[in-house]
Amino acid sequence: MSSDTMPSIETRAQAPTEELFKYLTAQGNRSYGAGRLTQLGYALQVAHLAREAGAYDNTIVAALLHDIRQFIPVYEYMPVMIAPNGSQVGRRGHAVFGEIYLRELGFNDKTFRLVGAHEMAKRYLTVVDKDYYDKLTKISKNSLRLQVGAPP
Repeated sequence: MSSDTMPSIETRAQAPTEELFKYLTAQGNRSYGAGRLTQLGYALQVAHLAREAGAYDNTIVAALLHDIRQFIPVYEYMPVMIAPNGSQVGRRGHAVFGEIYLRELGFNDKTFRLVGAHEMAKRYLTVVDKDYYDKLTKISKNSLRLQVGAPP
């Protein structure tokens, strides 16, 4: 096959990038938890914090996309986690689905593995670092309780 007929890296990346941006813009205005923050606003905040902390580019991308499954319309079929007050606090297993989705789109190992591990990382950090737990938002604490069954 000649180089004229082989797609460039940019061409191969264009379709998945367009798909991601389509979902981010179409679903991004949905509320993040019960607060005034949107899903997209939250994703941008997390990516900004990663950048400010000096994270590598792959980590910043993973921070931006760590909840990508929340943006994909079929997420509605995933089991909902409901807080005791009746508010929805997330979808069970969204990290694993996000990891698979990003891997299938061709993201590098570090990025999709970070997305897949972010729930587990939060659980670990809340056990070993009380200050980390204390700084979590109420929404994040509620989703953590539902994921693990009890506060750390």
